[in-house]
Amino acid sequence: MRSIYFCILLLVGFIAGDASGAEIKHVTLNDGSIIHGEILSLSDGLYTLKSISLGTIKIEESKVQSITPLKNIKKEIQTFEQKIMNNAELLNIILPLQDDPDFQKALEDPSIIEAVETGDMNALLSNPKFIKLLNNVTILDIKDKITK
Repeated sequence: MRSIYFCILLLVGFIAGDASGAEIKHVTLNDGSIIHGEILSLSDGLYTLKSISLGTIKIEESKVQSITPLKNIKKEIQTFEQKIMNNAELLNIILPLQDDPDFQKALEDPSIIEAVETGDMNALLSNPKFIKLLNNVTILDIKDKITK
């Protein structure tokens, strides 16, 4: 179960932002879409936003419904957990990650374990081992399947 929870945090980290430690925002668009990322600027009616999943993008201010800090990720984790636990295909992809050497190293890192247990995304996103996992082919595959 710990590996499933850890994988969920990887996905949230991947979707939430980058490793810069910048304040990540939860941006809700008028069409209901949600983007997580660092707001780089607001100029001439355009937000410039940076996230791992989308890169650097520009969004018209008029298309933004709300922007809130992503300080409490518990709701995000619960959403992903429900999607994963209700999807046998995703579970079958996640469970073998327990044998992945990089995944095992991350699960043995006390700072990562503490950040996972406390839900501290800033600590996770500043940890090189965690960032390496964000680029794991299996994690990228899971991310693609869960965000569809």
